[in-house]
Amino acid sequence: LESQPLFSDKEVKDALEASASTGEFWEDWEKLKSILSYYLKQVFSQYPEAKMTTEQQISSLGEAFPDLLTRLDDALYGFDEGPPFTLQRLCEILLSATSIYPHLSKLAFALEKNLLVTSTLSVPTR
Repeated sequence: LESQPLFSDKEVKDALEASASTGEFWEDWEKLKSILSYYLKQVFSQYPEAKMTTEQQISSLGEAFPDLLTRLDDALYGFDEGPPFTLQRLCEILLSATSIYPHLSKLAFALEKNLLVTSTLSVPTR
C-alpha cells in the first residue's frame, strides 16, 4: 500500500520545473530528495516494463523493476550534503522522460549516469 506523499502534485512539478529551468534549488535538500524519489517512481510506473512479469523485466531491463528502482533511489539518497551537480539535467529528464526516452532501459541509463557523480551543489540560494 502506497503512503500519501507529504506534498501536492503542484508542489512536485513546481520544484522540478524550477530546478530544471535554473539549475538551482530552493527546497530543503531532504525534501527535494523525497520529491525526486516520489516523481521517479511516478514516471517509471508509466512505462509498460513496470507491468511486465519479473522474467520479462529481467530480459528487457537486465534486472527486475523493483531492483532497478531501488538502485536508482539508493543512488539519489546517497547524496547527503546536497543534490548532485547534475540536478538540472535530472529534473529535465524526469519532466519529459516519456517523450525523450521511449524505453525504460534508456531512461534508467540516463538517470543512472546523472546519479553516479560525486560533486554536489551548494546550499539553496534563497
